Amino acid sequence: MKPKQWQVGLILGIGVVAISTNPVWVALFSWVWLKEKPPKMMVVGITVALTGAIFIALGDTGGGGENSNPLLGNILALLGSVIVSIYIICGREAQRQGLGIGGYIAIAYTTGALLLLPLPLLFGAGYCCYPQVVYLYIFLMAVFSFVSGSH
Repeated sequence: MKPKQWQVGLILGIGVVAISTNPVWVALFSWVWLKEKPPKMMVVGITVALTGAIFIALGDTGGGGENSNPLLGNILALLGSVIVSIYIICGREAQRQGLGIGGYIAIAYTTGALLLLPLPLLFGAGYCCYPQVVYLYIFLMAVFSFVSGSH
């Protein structure tokens, strides 16, 4: 069963809403962990944003296709937003503590590489025998991330 265009748009829209909640998470985590109390209007904004995101997520009835799992997609998008928020807070605090951009990049990229390195083996994939374009994209992502993150 092929999804209709509006169904695909709805599913993508919910993912975008979930991913774009990271300012909400940054404010909440900064409040809880760093004791940075947000202004009253920020609390109102957080409440409105989360309420809207919940209503949109609850309105997702599926319809993404035979092997679709919209709830899992919503959860993963929200988890991604939370993780990006933690990354932002850690980076901000590291720079406040005097860690330079070079040191921060070295720590962040090394940690990311070490965490991701075993994943192909854990999922039964491998590290080789992919089409050349895959290696080109991996190279471009690494170069772009490094260049954009260091300037």
